[in-house]
Amino acid sequence: MIKVKLLILLVLVHTVLIGQTEYNFNEITVQHGLNDGHIQSIAQDKHGNMWFGSLGGLNRYNGQSIKKFYHSSTNPNSILSGLAITMSLLSNGRFFIGFENGLMEYNYSNSTFRQIIAFKGENIENIINYKNKLYLTSNKQFYEYDTETDKRMLINFNNVSVKNKGINKLFLYKKNVYIATTQGVYRYNIESKKIFKVDFGIKFDTEIFNIFIDKAGYYWVNKRGNEHVFKISTDKKQVVNLDKHFPNPLKNDRIRIDFLANDTLKTWILTRNIGILEYDLKSNNILIHKPNKNEIKTINSRFFFSGFCDQEGGIWIGSKYGVTYFNTKIKQFKNLTFPFVDIENPKRILAQNATEDSYGNLWLGYQDGLAKYNIKNKSYKLFQNIGEKKILYTNKIRELYIKDNYLWIITSRGINRLNLSNDKIEFITGFEEKLNLAFTSFFIDSENTQWYGCVYGDGLYFIKNNGSGKFQSVKEHPYLSKFGKFFICKMFMDSKNRLWFGTYDKGLYMFDPKTKDIKVFDESNKKNNSLAGNSVFDINEDKIGIIWVTTNQGLTGINLINNTTQNFTIQNGLNSPSVFSLAIDKKNRIWIGASKELLMLDEDRKRFSSYGVANGLPCSEFTEHSGFLSSNNTILLGTQCGFILFDPLELGNEPKPIRCIINEFKIANKQIVNYDINEVKQVKLKPFENTIEIEFAGLNYSNPQNVVYAYFLEGIEKEWTYSTTRVAKYLNLPSGTYYLKYKAKDINGIWQNNENVIKIQIATIFYKSWWFKSIITFLIVFLFYLLYRYRRHQELKILELNSRAQNLEREKSVVQYENLKQQLNPHFLFNSLASLNSLVTNNPKMAKQFVDYMSKIYRYLLQVSDNETVLLSQEIDFATTYVKVQQTRFAEGFEVIINVGSEDMHRRIVPVTLQNMIENAMKHNIIDAELPLVIEIYIDEEYVVVKNNLQKKSMVETSNNRGLNQMKALYSYLSDIPIEIEENEKYFLIKIPLL
Repeated sequence: MIKVKLLILLVLVHTVLIGQTEYNFNEITVQHGLNDGHIQSIAQDKHGNMWFGSLGGLNRYNGQSIKKFYHSSTNPNSILSGLAITMSLLSNGRFFIGFENGLMEYNYSNSTFRQIIAFKGENIENIINYKNKLYLTSNKQFYEYDTETDKRMLINFNNVSVKNKGINKLFLYKKNVYIATTQGVYRYNIESKKIFKVDFGIKFDTEIFNIFIDKAGYYWVNKRGNEHVFKISTDKKQVVNLDKHFPNPLKNDRIRIDFLANDTLKTWILTRNIGILEYDLKSNNILIHKPNKNEIKTINSRFFFSGFCDQEGGIWIGSKYGVTYFNTKIKQFKNLTFPFVDIENPKRILAQNATEDSYGNLWLGYQDGLAKYNIKNKSYKLFQNIGEKKILYTNKIRELYIKDNYLWIITSRGINRLNLSNDKIEFITGFEEKLNLAFTSFFIDSENTQWYGCVYGDGLYFIKNNGSGKFQSVKEHPYLSKFGKFFICKMFMDSKNRLWFGTYDKGLYMFDPKTKDIKVFDESNKKNNSLAGNSVFDINEDKIGIIWVTTNQGLTGINLINNTTQNFTIQNGLNSPSVFSLAIDKKNRIWIGASKELLMLDEDRKRFSSYGVANGLPCSEFTEHSGFLSSNNTILLGTQCGFILFDPLELGNEPKPIRCIINEFKIANKQIVNYDINEVKQVKLKPFENTIEIEFAGLNYSNPQNVVYAYFLEGIEKEWTYSTTRVAKYLNLPSGTYYLKYKAKDINGIWQNNENVIKIQIATIFYKSWWFKSIITFLIVFLFYLLYRYRRHQELKILELNSRAQNLEREKSVVQYENLKQQLNPHFLFNSLASLNSLVTNNPKMAKQFVDYMSKIYRYLLQVSDNETVLLSQEIDFATTYVKVQQTRFAEGFEVIINVGSEDMHRRIVPVTLQNMIENAMKHNIIDAELPLVIEIYIDEEYVVVKNNLQKKSMVETSNNRGLNQMKALYSYLSDIPIEIEENEKYFLIKIPLL
């Protein structure tokens, strides 16, 4: 016994801490849909749903909604009327609930319950499982129940009924069931089916309420008596009594507590009158979590009935007020409010500006004073005007600035300076007449010039030579004089000593003292100098030299290296229209206090993450002042409820994908039954069951409000639908096979790699079935075939008649063509012979040449008499010969100009066409030496054109246009392009299509 006590003293190094939590506690109460607040048991099913056993029944929770199950005397498949004391999920997914009057199994397919007859009417107090067997206590007896054979077996303690041992709690550890009884702890080996008394090296001569073994292998024992809680090492050499280290020792000798462990570093102790104890196995520290009315996210009770660790490491605790849930792996927003913040006084809560000195103190400016906070010892000191005693120009702090061991305190009525060595405050004087300027911002540049930003007056003032110079207006500045009368909100000096001045409604301007360059940025600029909005609130510089500016319309990044700007507004990524404070962390991510949330822009400047009250943010209304990054890389941002302080490296980690399940599958507004829709992944529906409604649930218990859903019905939709609404509805779907794909993610997270898929088959009614359609199709095809045969017969008759008509038309055209060619003979021959007679007498030599021409003409006619078309080159040669014969008669009174290139000579034309056109012109026009007839022959695209000047004869013999009409008829047979005739006062033109 002495050794044990010495050992306890040697290993006893615990520290008890009472402070603000780092966890985001979530509460589920009657207001959220619980049957009632008395939560006796908690478990999780195979789909990830949480189950809570309460006085009024069972509650199934998916993070979004609660489904309640009640007892009904008329429904044998409803739950039992007693209290659900314990629940257990088997590795194969089967789910059992122990009631105070029986054991039941949940049916996932139709949401009903089956009573296990072997335990009908018995009080089930504990259930644990191993493989397919349950180990449970019923009416103080210990049983093994085989879920596959539906048989139970009573287990005795060395042939002595366990009923006499008074069992309190069961715990499974490495194929052993540990049993806490009124006479100590026993161990039942599942393989050997033998029971052994557990010896902890210390005599427990009283009732054991609870036995627990954590992830590191330590035993935790809760016993009756003055000493209640022990931690014992696996080798039994380290025994630690924890009672004396509680701030309020457990005085009730029958107090019962529960233990939980979701990792190897922490054990959680659920008490009945203190709260939740967080035990750190590495540091041996105990942190107590209890209700805190000054915190928004807090536990709801000091008295707990049950606890449970879910599959993601989250902890669920049941009390008489409902359920408290928190995930220990997600630490968010440490020290959300400081202890000196008086929530009874709203003025002091309004946080303005923060900075840090070299002594490890944070300086925090409020609307109602200044606070100095020592991070190490968590002490604070207030600097505030109280009554007539004034230590500051005014309590309304606008900005804080540290330079050379001095803290400059910018208030709305003047500037104070505090010596950081002794906390003495002095009033900066020399511009008393300017006190009504309402100062807003202050800094000292690289040349020791002090800059003062103001609301009124000229807006910007400066004092050169480290404050020894004259207080001057910006209008007196040699380069910035034109920027007077601007309301200055924020000033900033970047890493290259360039000065930035943000105004209330005139945008932003930059002054480089080295180059004297000035750049102006505002929202009216559409190119390189564009700004998201004209009201500037905060300015900062990231790790690569980009200047970031928050405005009333969004966020702007200014890159002076390549002279570009990048704007983020509500149209391209922001959820809030206005953004105020900003800070940049070690990873170069930008943290922004917006009008209704905290935003983080990743280092690639492509994606925003959003954090709100659901993430543990105590206030989402940020103030229009600067953010601050401390030396230990934590960020402070001011809100309407005080400062928030958080570690961005913990808060900004990428969350894991979340599981998405189907909570309800409705057909025509009725819940589908006989399907475990999340298990079978296939639904077969009747023909008229073609209106479906699906309700999804993204199992994000930490931040259920932040779930985004995506779904896509392949076969109907062409792209994914993304929405925060978790219901998809499809009306009057045609018969067929569809694939519903769906997934979910946290608004700041990532999508799961593979989406869930459900195959939906809607049967076809008989008149839409393939065989019915086949018969109808066959009948329709047969009728169409008969109709086709009839129409084909009629068409053949019509075709035969048309063929005869075409043949007759062709024969007619050929006859006309032949007549056309024969027209050359009588007229031409008569005139030619007369000319020849004259030549024989007067010019025998020319008469001989004339005979040669005539010979060529008639030889050509013989050659082409059997041809429908000839080459254009042949026809031109023939026309040239014909013209020479006619020029013998008319000499200078007749001229033919042929302008046809060699590239068109391969085209074809009807024989004697050009000759007929020339003869037609000669027949209708006067030919005289003084009034010569000029005929032009040339190519116009797809035509050969014959054009002559118009000098009509008063009377023309045999002029009935018969020749032209015959020509048109002939060419209509040979070409789809018609002959075109054009005539005016000056000329006559005919366009003949080339073939």
